[in-house]
Amino acid sequence: MRVAIFTSLFSNQLEKDSGIGVHYRDLAIGLKESGCEVEVFHFPYECNQSKDYVFESIPIHVLGIPTAKIPNFKGFGFLAKIFKYFDHYEAAQLLKTSKNTLEKFNLNRSFDLIEATSNRGVACGISRLKKRPPIFTRVSTTMKQAFAYEKTKPDLNFRLAAKLEEEQIKRSDFLVTHTQSHSHLVSKELSLENSKFEIIPHAISLKKSQNTVPKINSTSASIKILFVGRLEPRKGFDVLMKAIPIVLKENNDVHFDICGDGKVAKSSVLNEFSHNITFHGYKPREELEKLYEDSDIFVAPSRYESFGIIYLEAMKYGKPVVACNSGGTPEVVKDGKTGILANPGDYRSLANAMLKLSNDKSLRVKMGTTGRKIIEEKFSLPNLIESTMDFYFQAVGLK
Repeated sequence: MRVAIFTSLFSNQLEKDSGIGVHYRDLAIGLKESGCEVEVFHFPYECNQSKDYVFESIPIHVLGIPTAKIPNFKGFGFLAKIFKYFDHYEAAQLLKTSKNTLEKFNLNRSFDLIEATSNRGVACGISRLKKRPPIFTRVSTTMKQAFAYEKTKPDLNFRLAAKLEEEQIKRSDFLVTHTQSHSHLVSKELSLENSKFEIIPHAISLKKSQNTVPKINSTSASIKILFVGRLEPRKGFDVLMKAIPIVLKENNDVHFDICGDGKVAKSSVLNEFSHNITFHGYKPREELEKLYEDSDIFVAPSRYESFGIIYLEAMKYGKPVVACNSGGTPEVVKDGKTGILANPGDYRSLANAMLKLSNDKSLRVKMGTTGRKIIEEKFSLPNLIESTMDFYFQAVGLK
């Protein structure tokens, strides 16, 4: 089977990890190890240079979006402003670049199917063509859903990319998503039949996690709570910052490790409890794994996640998870079994969940052990690859 992967994000040693990026890296490697011929077509954000390279014996085609050219004639700036030339240039070029891949890379003859992320509408251009391989779009949290939690209106290019994403989903031959909850929500938003979605949960590689028994933090007297994610409203970072003082006023032995990109607003929390909070910024994989291992509790109070690979990361290390009862999260984190689900946006509910685990070591160990077991049984990478290939075969009749 010959598979072309279209993605906006692809995690490797040179780029920052992301949920989508990690998924497509692991999927590409897993499909190749299962005997598929795989090539990745990467349409990165903020990149205007195209290049080819090889990653884990897989050809990677980076397709940059060219910078807008400014014609040298008087009055162009005025006209460009009127017609919003620069505002929609990037989205228009993404559409064109996607469409041109069919002929440039001879996709009809070279591949049996296209596996694409919905993000950014990277396969929208090629989806408009009649003679093309069938497209399997894997739908994550949509850009429109993410915009709902932003305080400022996204620029026109991002709003246009969201439109391309929706068009790609509707034009795709087959749809995949990770949870029942997310499939129902997207179906409702885009007026689709829910039965069109195949549910294939995300998965995670266990190769680098050597211990099958959760490691208990015994090197520190404090209880370490780890947050990993962008410091933004959708990830519930503002809610966490309101919950932290409640936790620390009741249990001053707790220490918070905050990992992720974003701006931290000045607050009294940082002044009063500065010795209990460490802001690490973005951390590369090796350093992040150490933080997971040394933590006692993982918290990620996202207001919405279609799935949440980040929860699998924590469960892989046998850590109990504090998350929110929203989106696809309850299908990943089992409330009372592998973690505790707080009410979305409710900082008191979040604080109570963290305090419950902070004050009960036996509960932390029990939930962490159960989470690790569920990872091995349900969310392992071999399960993802097998389910994906079975769907490919069933959908397009390949042998």
